[in-house]
Amino acid sequence: MPDYLHPGIHIEELSNRMREIEGVPTATAGFVGFAPNGPTDPTTVNSIVEYEAAFGRVSPAQPLSSGVEEFFRNGGTKAVILRAGSGDPTRRRARRSNPLIGTAKAKTGLHALSRVVDPVGLLLVPDAAYLAASEAIEVTNAAAALAEQHGIFHIADVPKDVAGKGPAAAVQWSAGLARSRNLAIYYPWLAVGAGKAKRLRPPSAVAAGIFARMDRTRGVWTAPAGQDATTAGVTGLAVKATSVDAGALQSAGINPIRNIAGAAIVLWGARTFAAEPEWKYISVRRLVLFLENSIEDGLSWAVFEPNTAPLWAQVRLEVSSFLHTAWRAGAFQGTKPDEAYFVRCDGTTMTQSDIDNGRVIAMIGVAPVRPAEFVIIRISLAADAP
Repeated sequence: MPDYLHPGIHIEELSNRMREIEGVPTATAGFVGFAPNGPTDPTTVNSIVEYEAAFGRVSPAQPLSSGVEEFFRNGGTKAVILRAGSGDPTRRRARRSNPLIGTAKAKTGLHALSRVVDPVGLLLVPDAAYLAASEAIEVTNAAAALAEQHGIFHIADVPKDVAGKGPAAAVQWSAGLARSRNLAIYYPWLAVGAGKAKRLRPPSAVAAGIFARMDRTRGVWTAPAGQDATTAGVTGLAVKATSVDAGALQSAGINPIRNIAGAAIVLWGARTFAAEPEWKYISVRRLVLFLENSIEDGLSWAVFEPNTAPLWAQVRLEVSSFLHTAWRAGAFQGTKPDEAYFVRCDGTTMTQSDIDNGRVIAMIGVAPVRPAEFVIIRISLAADAP
């Protein structure tokens, strides 16, 4: 209270602005791979020009550089690059540890990226697509485990040696992977360029660019698939999957890429590699990751506050406001807020033991929108024509 020195009316302006939970970025891609030169510390780039300035020119012989280029071409706007070294992933050599994974002691590869995962929403390891089948499984499992640990999403490829053998080989290879709700796999490989410049490329970086583009234009809760999930710079498919092939791939948790009726080449699957049915869809999983990470960041102020009813009320208010904004943007089902989400933080969510031990527990429920994978049209012929 200020000291007033004379009688009269004194007007004070007070701020009653509520703290707001802001949505975290979802489309920043973390790339781990080999480059001939450049920094080994995680480096943020906002264009392929910035990448080349830091790590050298894009080369078809360098999967990392080609992947970053395809990410930006298809809609990506920000990437964090972790150079794992200057090795060649196509060379088969005995080694005690895979440099793409690194070691906890050396802090290289994926272990190094774990220090900076906070701004990263997507994780890619383009060089893994050129490893032997067993090594690719090792790297993919390690990347998916890192993604689950830090609340990010990994996009992986079927390795080159397997992908060229057809959809059945891809399905068989995927059986060696650990099931993960934070993993998506795409098939087949893509043809990029034309004529003598034509080459085959793994699809993960293209998919990541489409993820980023659709996050920006339609929201992270939108399935990155269908006619809006068009590829840029892609001139063909290494293997043309039939409808039967596409069904087998999806049943195994692999998302097909297809050229539908001569139209643009599009992502034609929207599934994770999860074992649990509730996490079957990429859009549902990434929406929940977005909510979890945003709420965690937005409620950091509450740590060490008095664990009493006013704090619980503030938590309910802020989380409800954040979810209401998401609902209005189309993230949830329901025509009314109480059909779309609920937030509880009170005596029903905490015991006295929780309160005594400093635990504030909130229960949050949402009704996410799921993609319409199967549009069924039933046609019957009337007995008598009108």
